[in-house]
Amino acid sequence: MSDFTAPSGETVKFYSYGQIKYCSLDEIENITKQAIKETLDRLKTLQSEHTLNLNYCLVSEQISSKAIYIHAQNQLHGYTENEAAYHNRISARQILESLLDNQPHLDVEYFAAELRNEFFKNLEARVEDEVVGLTEQNYLRITEMFRHLYILPKIDVEKLCQLLNPSERFSKIQKIDIFRYTKLIGKICVEPILKGIPHYLNKHNSFYLPTAITLLDEHEVSQCAGQINEAITTNENLLTLLFEYNNLIAAHLDSQFQVESKITDCDDENPHSTNVGDYDARLTKQLRINILPVKDAEAEINA
Repeated sequence: MSDFTAPSGETVKFYSYGQIKYCSLDEIENITKQAIKETLDRLKTLQSEHTLNLNYCLVSEQISSKAIYIHAQNQLHGYTENEAAYHNRISARQILESLLDNQPHLDVEYFAAELRNEFFKNLEARVEDEVVGLTEQNYLRITEMFRHLYILPKIDVEKLCQLLNPSERFSKIQKIDIFRYTKLIGKICVEPILKGIPHYLNKHNSFYLPTAITLLDEHEVSQCAGQINEAITTNENLLTLLFEYNNLIAAHLDSQFQVESKITDCDDENPHSTNVGDYDARLTKQLRINILPVKDAEAEINA
């Protein structure tokens, strides 16, 4: 890999990591964080581990989205790697402004930035691993999806956290779930609806939601059904979401199945009432969640 000199005489010099002019993806985080820390130290800007992580996530998003575009210019449009890098470079001023001027840690929730950063890291890794077999249509579909995720409001990011893998108790986004979700998006041959949480619609306007659910056998299917039923009894937010998004597309599943629950509304004004009439007056709702493999979901969406 060589430096690139443009007709104007300007040269893009590839940064050297020791004796080589590239580094592996698993080294990028430590190198980037160290560069951010050294820069902010020189500027005498107060920082903590929390703000360092946040700034890394935001800078990483900025660089990763540009790197993915450069991959496409090289693989799909015939530009050399160094020429594509020259024409799509990010100035140091832009990066510095994103760290200092916008003060992102004041108006962006940390977990949302972390989630978006993990999505972009997985997308970049996937493009690098599968770039030869990635069609331009799939590339555009995936990048549009992740561009949408990047600007998703915090409230929708919170919903996505709940729905990414509803059979697991949510406490922190799991990287394996993001990997599975990313891979699934590339497999679904239907244009997503990029309004709110990314989803698909059938002719009856029923929602179909991509998830990270991965079930390898009948035992795991049975476990998943039990875990979802348990989760909705303790997580009212998840319950409300599943009434709306009740068709879940699994990242891996052999045959579709249903999770059924009867949900009884509580008497909020008198939860301890022993009057039989009060119990009879409570509403019982039927919740039916359909969990589908990709091929079944595509057939229903396209029917």
